Amino acid sequence: MYVIYYYKFSLVFGLMMVLFYGNWFLIWATLEMVSVLLIRLIGQELSPRKVERISKYFVIQAVASAFLLLGIILRYNCVGEISINEYKKDLSFFFILCGLLIKIGVWPKPFWFVDVIKGVSLIRGFYIAVASKIIPVIIFIIIVDMSLPLWLCVVGLGSVFMGRVLGINQTRVRKIIALSSIAHLGWLVVGLPWLSVSQGFFIFLCYLRMVVPLIVVAGFYEIDDLSKIKRGYFHPFILVFLILSLLSLGGFPPLIGFFYKWVIFLGLLQNNFYLICGFLIVMRVISLFFYLRLCFSLYSLYYPERKLVFLAQFRFLRGEGVLVWVLITRLTVFLVFGLLAFGLICL
Repeated sequence: MYVIYYYKFSLVFGLMMVLFYGNWFLIWATLEMVSVLLIRLIGQELSPRKVERISKYFVIQAVASAFLLLGIILRYNCVGEISINEYKKDLSFFFILCGLLIKIGVWPKPFWFVDVIKGVSLIRGFYIAVASKIIPVIIFIIIVDMSLPLWLCVVGLGSVFMGRVLGINQTRVRKIIALSSIAHLGWLVVGLPWLSVSQGFFIFLCYLRMVVPLIVVAGFYEIDDLSKIKRGYFHPFILVFLILSLLSLGGFPPLIGFFYKWVIFLGLLQNNFYLICGFLIVMRVISLFFYLRLCFSLYSLYYPERKLVFLAQFRFLRGEGVLVWVLITRLTVFLVFGLLAFGLICL
């Protein structure tokens, strides 16, 4: 037990320290340490299926680290520089970007992310969907600017298309989280070169704010399939929370998912990327249609049972306190992020 706490503390410490690094070798070493810690944390209560998924995660992370280390060595041998803010147009920087994009889990090879999420529990999936992406996304936010090549737009648009199209008719929570993560990170890859660093961190915090509560609550109540959510009848806040989370993932106004997409649209429109904005709008409409249909099914399929639950007196069971807290904080963060969005747009 104490060993697991030590691993979690080391993970948080590594995620915090990377913000103060300006050296590619230190960043690579921190990424390797975080990968080892994550493998240990998701490797509890092993089964043959989990061993397969963890092995796939280990191999993919090793390939990404190899690309990253190759780019760092090429940069040091060619120009004698390992700073993260220098020389962004040579071959070494291309390998570095490839390593970071593989770790983030975007197109053209995001299927490993879906397979790993499917093979672990939702609580363990938090480490894969959130913790493993914090450092690569932060580094990407720091190094990205308008001088980067436009092929990043192709990568981002491919991720958005793949995540939205493959997410149609999905009802399993693991697949919804995995494919939504691919699509939202594709939005990040498309929009970050045209936004400031503060706006990039705001968008990433919006992504975390949408995904983390859904993973925690669905994992706590062991909700694996939204079409079989019978265990939620006696907890009416579960239904409200799931509907709000799904609508936020779809970008339904005025939830958090709408604000961060709005900021990205403004950045793209200011640089005259009208065709890209049109494609993103079409993908957003498709995803919003799917999420609205799923929310309608959740609300209407078992309406008589839920009506009795809402009208009857029910005890404040363990876990409902967590849901009430999550709903209150979601409304509070919505107001705070709304004001922050207006402030960032004016920068």
